[in-house]
Amino acid sequence: MSPAESDSSDVEQQRRLRRHKLFAAALLVAMAAVFVASHWLPPGPWWVGYIQAAAEAGVVGGLADWFAVTALFRHPMGLPIPHTAILPNNKKRIGEGLGRFVEHNFLAPDLVAGKIRAMDPAARLTRWLSRRRNADRVADWLAFVLPGVLRGIDDVEVRVLVERAAVAGLGSRRLQPLLAQAMRAVAASPAYQDLLDRLLAIGRDVLRENEDWVLAQVSERSRWWVPQRVDRRLAETLLASVEDLLDSLARPDHPIRRDFDAALAGAIDRFEVSPRVRSELEVLKTQWLTHPTTAAALGDLWDELREALINALERDRPAVARSLTQGLRRLAVRLRADPGARENLNTRVEAFVARALVPIRGEIGAFIAQVVDRWDSRTMSRRLELAVGRDLQYIRINGTLVGALVGAGLHALTHFL
Repeated sequence: MSPAESDSSDVEQQRRLRRHKLFAAALLVAMAAVFVASHWLPPGPWWVGYIQAAAEAGVVGGLADWFAVTALFRHPMGLPIPHTAILPNNKKRIGEGLGRFVEHNFLAPDLVAGKIRAMDPAARLTRWLSRRRNADRVADWLAFVLPGVLRGIDDVEVRVLVERAAVAGLGSRRLQPLLAQAMRAVAASPAYQDLLDRLLAIGRDVLRENEDWVLAQVSERSRWWVPQRVDRRLAETLLASVEDLLDSLARPDHPIRRDFDAALAGAIDRFEVSPRVRSELEVLKTQWLTHPTTAAALGDLWDELREALINALERDRPAVARSLTQGLRRLAVRLRADPGARENLNTRVEAFVARALVPIRGEIGAFIAQVVDRWDSRTMSRRLELAVGRDLQYIRINGTLVGALVGAGLHALTHFL
């Protein structure tokens, strides 16, 4: 609420309070006037006694309730009567009580968690992000503030955090199954077959380029009495056979190639379950994670990632905002389609609020008590009277009317007895 709206509300409350005070006072004056006038009436008619008794009791009831209502906020008629001006004189105690009341009845973790659960933040977030305008607004804001946020982050603390998180994450993971899965993925990919084809092609090229060397090796190992042309013929036959084999192996369905694939799969299976491999990998992993250059490399990774993000955001912020919008809308679609994701988000919100609220709810109660204690007594009384004074005037009105009825009833009772 703006200050102008607050002032307007105060003026309206003051106007209503004055009107109700005037009505209660007018009723009391009217009752007093009836009481005075009734004593001027001749004593003959039976109903005069009822009017006198009702008016007298109405005046007493109205005055008593006026005193009670007024004593809450100030000394009646300015007289320092004990146990009056209750609210100003007990400001500190009221503040402490209000703080404890809010702390235990509004900020209790169970109550807050129940309220959050009833609100269903995940469903609200889903509906809100489903509107393109809202997703665009959040994305534009993120694209605008992220460069400054990234620049303002303490490099030393983040580097340490990244290093610790990476070391902890890698240290808790077993490398053996990860490497086995990676090798299986490579073996099953077309790139693996392309690599074999490329190696076979390289083998053929190397063989052709070294025909003279093969011939020289055959001649060198041949008997002295074998003619040179026989050695050449033998070398050419050997080269042709090897080249034919390499050409045949280029076919994926060749038996030798299938046997090689099966042998590779078996080797990967043995690699995955080998205790010796597991032990050696754990030793290598520990040595790598504890090496000083590893921490430096992880810290450099954060620096490079941050610079890349800042450059991307500053170079083409609209494109980044569009990407963020798409990501936010995909998040909304996922939340809408996955009740488990919504429940998980709600649980995390409840846990976060509980963790954040429990340590500080006592401080919130103390803060409320301090604020109330710092209020000016007159200002506090005026504020409270504006808030509830109009309803309290009905106590005065009811006191006058009920007093009149009780007075008439008692008069009737004494008359018939």
